[in-house]
Amino acid sequence: MSAPFFRSAHSFHSLAPASGAESLHLSEFQKMVAIRLQPPAMTIRECLGRVQTTLMEAQAALDQGMVVNAQTLLEDTHLQLLAALNAFHIQPEAGLVRAWSRLQHKGEKRAFHIFDDRVEIRVGNETRGGWPLYSEHDYRAALKLAQELDCRIIHEEVRQMSLFNPSVS
Repeated sequence: MSAPFFRSAHSFHSLAPASGAESLHLSEFQKMVAIRLQPPAMTIRECLGRVQTTLMEAQAALDQGMVVNAQTLLEDTHLQLLAALNAFHIQPEAGLVRAWSRLQHKGEKRAFHIFDDRVEIRVGNETRGGWPLYSEHDYRAALKLAQELDCRIIHEEVRQMSLFNPSVS
């Protein structure tokens, strides 16, 4: 996977603290924003509600032809989103990388490849995880998990060792 354009730590020179530091990284900036915008008693739901409200105001301003006002509100939303990410304990750089990865694999659906003795989770041709199956109960739990996660279920016919019917090889 090629590195996304935002993978490196961004610096905000004009926002550097007066303590003599030359630059401020995105995660440090996120903490400053969260302190200023997010009161200690504010819940995650309230943070997201604030983001949603400001986005709706931006859309209304755009609908009324007030482009500059819409841009200003969108910039405010960006700060509120950083505060909401902080409430979820999400590092902004890591969140951007994960979102970029999801965007790259948007058309590819996750699939549970179920073998007689193991389960593999794959996205496209990449195996993302897996675990062994020891019993019929494990098999049913894997099926249930695949359904809960909205994954395709593919029963593979490759047999290394049959645990459910020892006479089949």
